[in-house]
Amino acid sequence: MQAWQLIKEGVVAAFAQMLGRKDPALAIGVLEALDRLHLLGERSAGEDERNPIAEEFCQVGGMARLEELQMPDNTLLYKAVIRLLEGYYEDSIADKRRAEEQNGEKVRSESDAGNE
Repeated sequence: MQAWQLIKEGVVAAFAQMLGRKDPALAIGVLEALDRLHLLGERSAGEDERNPIAEEFCQVGGMARLEELQMPDNTLLYKAVIRLLEGYYEDSIADKRRAEEQNGEKVRSESDAGNE
């Protein structure tokens, strides 16, 4: 499969780096591609195995990039980030929300983003 060849060549790390650019249109395109790659990884993982794409994305700093992307006032970008996080990093989101609630920080939800 061509997608697996791209993954072997380092496309996940390249996409994570691209998320650091200040171009919302590029970021949305990269997030859509990452969503497809994550889905491919999910399909390839066994029942008790972790998604290999999600693992690699975390290892190359992708989660930090996603957190940075939640800051801008671009609703489309924010929704794309949330869709990826909720689709493949549910446990990480739940842990972060619990920590924020314990620290008294406001937890931003998708409905909050729609009101901006």
